Amino acid sequence: MRTFNDELTQREIAQHEQEKEILTLQGEFSLKSKQLEVEVLKLDTKFGSWLKLPMAIVLLPVKILIILPMLAYAVRGYEIPKEYWEFFKT
Repeated sequence: MRTFNDELTQREIAQHEQEKEILTLQGEFSLKSKQLEVEVLKLDTKFGSWLKLPMAIVLLPVKILIILPMLAYAVRGYEIPKEYWEFFKT
């Protein structure tokens, strides 16, 4: 069996160089994709942070409208009708 230190043919040398180049390109590609993933996460964080307040302002009246009938039924001692729950399932 030949070892790597033995005389290599031109084809084997070219094949070895090609494999090294492929591995280098794969490493560069994975590094670039990781960098892009980090950029996407940063943008998502920025987008999510400034969007929280407007979403809270919009959702607050909606939550109040959902809770008020539940409170009215609870105060009066009535059971909440099934139609109320089915309305939110759709």
